[in-house]
Amino acid sequence: MNILKTFLSAKKIAIFLLAFIFAVTLVACGEQSGTPYGSISAEKTYLKIGDYEVSQKRLYDQLRTSSVARLNSYIEELVFSDVDINAAGEDFKIEAYEQELSTALFSSSITPSTIGSMSSRTIAQSILSYADSFAITNPGVNQTLLVEFLEKVIDDVIARVNAVDFDEKDDFRYGFFDKEAYPAYTSIIEALEKQYKLAVLKKVYAVTERGDYVDGEFTGDLANEDSSIYVKESDIVTYYQNNRKINNI
Repeated sequence: MNILKTFLSAKKIAIFLLAFIFAVTLVACGEQSGTPYGSISAEKTYLKIGDYEVSQKRLYDQLRTSSVARLNSYIEELVFSDVDINAAGEDFKIEAYEQELSTALFSSSITPSTIGSMSSRTIAQSILSYADSFAITNPGVNQTLLVEFLEKVIDDVIARVNAVDFDEKDDFRYGFFDKEAYPAYTSIIEALEKQYKLAVLKKVYAVTERGDYVDGEFTGDLANEDSSIYVKESDIVTYYQNNRKINNI
């Protein structure tokens, strides 16, 4: 038995439970009619623009509820801070980063060919919408530069997809995190890396600590019959029958 691995897993579970308890406590406070507002008043205006007003109470309620999500995010950052982001290899890391970004950019899991078949209007709308959202959580980022960067990467992806020698079965990197290919946008790429680092760390942890599916075989805890996440052949057959075969996939 790997004592260190067991300890780390136990630590993470304990911190997750702590996060859950905090979240439940905060939400429970929000459901009570006797919320301790103190001197905060629903009658006093915090901000007024034209005919639109925001009271102190409304602002407090918004910040109080959003703080739950921020608390969970902060605790997760602490939980996975000891994970080596390169532990699963460079290829896995880049693929994980690109998957996070491409899914956020187009609101779904996509392929290079999918992008190649999109209209210019759809791509432009996706980029602008993404840039607007990204700027809200990353106010220090140059939004115009971000849009310009995404346009260049997508244009390059489309050009590669339309090339005569393109084969969708080959490994494909979009280039969203390629600082050598886009040196003028290093600051943008670093901001994108920061945005998705936690999500990538979770995937790296899952693969290196819990196991993966490699060359037709499960590894790690997935292959350990004594593990709670052990995957039996019967589980695979059941999943196939319930999810893939029914949909004729």
